[in-house]
Amino acid sequence: MTTKIDRDAWVIVYLAGGMKSGWQDKVIEACKHPRIQFLDPRSHGLTDEKDYTEWDLWAVKQSDYMFGYLEKDNPGGHGLMLEFGYGIGAFQTQIFVEDEDDPRTRFFGMARHISTHTFVGFDKGLECLQQLLKVHTG
Repeated sequence: MTTKIDRDAWVIVYLAGGMKSGWQDKVIEACKHPRIQFLDPRSHGLTDEKDYTEWDLWAVKQSDYMFGYLEKDNPGGHGLMLEFGYGIGAFQTQIFVEDEDDPRTRFFGMARHISTHTFVGFDKGLECLQQLLKVHTG
């Protein structure tokens, strides 16, 4: 793996979703704390599908929380769906966030059902994550 788990971290958050808009930076900034480690798939630099799939699933398994943001411009959300399904076995808290007025919403029912928390609107999901992390960071 190209990423190491910070042994000083109290909590680890995996960021699942689109790779282009930079939403992950907003989450990291809003939840920044020295004892929180974010596993961000943008950071690994892997381009081979076997390698990045292995990294993503490894990161899901390491995490206490998964924050998944399915933006309207995400081409399909297939990777995010795989990560959420795999995350069930990791027993972490899953926050699934959709954009408002996404015409594909009817296809995401299974992800909503398995998630601990579901939201329509990024800010609502981010607020939930912030509240959950306060349990760990005070």
